[in-house]
Amino acid sequence: FAKDWSQQFGFLGSVLNVFMGVFDGIWTAVKGVLSGVIDFVKGVFSGDWDRAWNGIKEIVNGVLDGIQKAFDAVSKFLKNIFTRDWSQSLGAVGNILNGLFKTISGVWNSVEKIFKGVISFVKNVFAGDWKGAWNSVKDIFKGVFDALVSIAKAPLNLIIGVINGLIDGINW
Repeated sequence: FAKDWSQQFGFLGSVLNVFMGVFDGIWTAVKGVLSGVIDFVKGVFSGDWDRAWNGIKEIVNGVLDGIQKAFDAVSKFLKNIFTRDWSQSLGAVGNILNGLFKTISGVWNSVEKIFKGVISFVKNVFAGDWKGAWNSVKDIFKGVFDALVSIAKAPLNLIIGVINGLIDGINW
């Protein structure tokens, strides 16, 4: 599933990349859940409670890994939209969009950091890694504060976009 279809098909290829990434995430989750269920059932019926517990951990990790892969595919697509220089194709209006998308990109990066922190936290809790869980909590809060900073910068980015649009209009 790792092929980058956007090289051959442009925007439609980017959309295909998202669907393939989401499908890959779902497939990863299904494999992890099935493997975990098998280990859990074997552990329960054999009285091997460590194996049963490991089966539960496999189920949780499989679901979280699948969600992470699907989220990463969508995130890559959105980042390509947010980081593109829209002024090259839309002129002065593109400058305003660039300012807007810079804010959205900052917020999205923060949401991504929060999301990855939550997944990491759950994985670390199930693994018994309390230091890792604490670091995940710190990452979550850093993501929240980064989002607030991005939102606070929104008016400034919009003003910069408008000024760049006016300059492009004058130079045109």
